[in-house]
Amino acid sequence: MPIGAAASNPRKFYNRRALLGVLLMVVAVALVLLAIRLAAQMDTYYVAKKPLVVGQSVGPQDLGTIQANPGNAAGKYLSTHTPLSKDLVATQNIDTGELVPKSALMETVPDMKSVVVELCAPLPKRVKAGDYLELWQLPDADSWRNFDSEAPPPRAVQIATEAILVEVVKSESTLSTSSKVSIEVMVEQSELNNLLVAVGIEAPLMAIPVVS
Repeated sequence: MPIGAAASNPRKFYNRRALLGVLLMVVAVALVLLAIRLAAQMDTYYVAKKPLVVGQSVGPQDLGTIQANPGNAAGKYLSTHTPLSKDLVATQNIDTGELVPKSALMETVPDMKSVVVELCAPLPKRVKAGDYLELWQLPDADSWRNFDSEAPPPRAVQIATEAILVEVVKSESTLSTSSKVSIEVMVEQSELNNLLVAVGIEAPLMAIPVVS
């Protein structure tokens, strides 16, 4: 083996270590620059504190904020740079923690009104806030018992075709084992009068999910 060959190996080893060290430093600097760039693109956006459903009034108490970078979709979401208007309502369902799309809130829904309705028949278990319901006036409070809970009995009269369920206000059972459920719904202005008349005379009402 030539003299000095053994001595050159440590030098090559240290050169490789030096090169690796330089590469690691370059990668670290690149990552820091990337993090700074991403942080510069972060902004504060509104998120739903709780589930919001179509027709529901929305105020500052219903919204939280989060730092986020939606990327190319940033313009579609509501940031804190946009002042919140008064009398906002949700025009689509938004789950807890979701960013709020700009299109999901508007100042008014001129053709829809909120009404609390007492039902003589229980709601199907699968029904949830935001679902569309048909509202039917029954000939009597017990006529639903012998029929499918998702189909109206004979002689029932439809008084709302697409009421939006906002929430179940209360649900209680009486000693006669019948269930009374009060729900808040949003209805079209054109169907409001018939519904208010039915509520006013305490007519027995039933809600059926709209088949999509």
